Amino acid sequence: MGTGYSVLNPTGSLVTNYIHTSTTPFTKNVVFKYRVAASNGVGLGAFSSDLSVTTDDVPVAVKNLAMVSTAPKQIKLSWDALTLETETGRDTVIYYKLEYHDNLPTTTVWTELTKSSNPAVLTFQHDVSSPFPANIDQSDHFVKYRISATNGVEYGVTTELQVLTKTYPRKMNIATFDDPTPSDVVINWVQLTTSDADTGRDPVIHYRVEWIKQTSTGSWTVLTSYPYSGSSKTVSSFSDNTWYRVRIAA
Repeated sequence: MGTGYSVLNPTGSLVTNYIHTSTTPFTKNVVFKYRVAASNGVGLGAFSSDLSVTTDDVPVAVKNLAMVSTAPKQIKLSWDALTLETETGRDTVIYYKLEYHDNLPTTTVWTELTKSSNPAVLTFQHDVSSPFPANIDQSDHFVKYRISATNGVEYGVTTELQVLTKTYPRKMNIATFDDPTPSDVVINWVQLTTSDADTGRDPVIHYRVEWIKQTSTGSWTVLTSYPYSGSSKTVSSFSDNTWYRVRIAA
């Protein structure tokens, strides 16, 4: 019968189809060759031409994983579907697995976000109960994501994406003072620009102004109610001939 071929169906079988099964998964991306011949009382006839069948492979890396939008408590992602046989490993993609971690030394363990059973879903909205970590000095903080597809054989190559999270607004400049009347003091400040460097990549919604007596060791008094978007605040509660400290943050 030729070297290397194994007999699959038993002698005496007259079926015209055969399911080739294995107790363990077939090796990925391997070519099997099949041939068939008929036999009668005289003997075995000539074999057919070979039929080559390539086993399923893992899907390729998911393409175009991208950040759609960000908010302090939300990051939305999207990616492209794998549809071609050369992309899917010659089988249908059944789900995409999305994972993430914050890029801090103590949080490098990947956490699974989704393993959707609907491969037509190509977006994910990552919502958190508390804002994503941010650094008060405005140094960059990233959240890392990775995604892979599976067709039931196993997961394909992962695609990774770093998303720069929103952070705190920059430190405000020192406020200035006007003394228009004996009873009122006007505190002025320069508002932050709309640049990412000033706002921390999220619009400024409030300016908090506080004061305390120079010699006091107590609590600061808040002057501006939330939300306050102005660039000055009039104070009528200061005493004469008394030093005060004032601070402002966005």
